[in-house]
Amino acid sequence: MAQSHGIVDDDLELAALSPTEWRVTNRHVALDDARSLVAFVEKVGNGYELMRFGDPIEFGRFASLDAVLGHLAGHVASAGSAAGRTVARVTDLASVRRSHLAQEK
Repeated sequence: MAQSHGIVDDDLELAALSPTEWRVTNRHVALDDARSLVAFVEKVGNGYELMRFGDPIEFGRFASLDAVLGHLAGHVASAGSAAGRTVARVTDLASVRRSHLAQEK
């Protein structure tokens, strides 16, 4: 399983906010700059829910924290700014959550 806190790769840093919540930031942007915030991740049931900030905002559900981080790695620019974020599809997180929770039962 992925580490729960620290540097993930050259671009991403993961910070545990609680035992079930994480903040993901872009290491190329100063932490006091709101553009450094890439995503929030929350463990819900047997999966991990992602809210990635961009235009538009992306919601997703993954089987593991490693899967979330792998997905995010493709969306962070290493050019030194948050401007390189890619656009992603917005989904209805509530319906995704209901579907996955129903499958876990």
